[in-house]
Amino acid sequence: VVLSEEARDDLRRLEADRVWIIDPLDGTREFAERAADGAGWRDDFAVHVALWERGCGLVAGAVGLPARGLVRRTDAPPAVDVEGLDEPVLRDIDYERHRPWIIVAETMGETGPEAFLAGHGYAFYADTRVNRIFVRRDILARIEL
Repeated sequence: VVLSEEARDDLRRLEADRVWIIDPLDGTREFAERAADGAGWRDDFAVHVALWERGCGLVAGAVGLPARGLVRRTDAPPAVDVEGLDEPVLRDIDYERHRPWIIVAETMGETGPEAFLAGHGYAFYADTRVNRIFVRRDILARIEL
């Protein structure tokens, strides 16, 4: 099953064992615009792909910048914006197997994500008024955000 920003929501994803999460063109405006110097086209658009598996959470991810010939991938859980599905996604991550450094969450029911994430080793870091940012406690002192 595929969940894509560019396609109709397929509710089979709620029961699927594997879901591909794809944003085939992040930066639609950038893709269609000329570069500032007028000599060519902008190259700062991207393709995002992630794989979610039941019982494991996010297991693979990649970001491609085709116009620059770059692909970045992670063997750790990728960052994925799930637009309002934060609670089921966060609750389904296997925190023993996957330990993302940073988690950005919107809301989780009435209590918010703080208590849930604190129980899995994350500390609140910042509030952007839209999202709340949490950082793994064991690396909080080693990183600059």
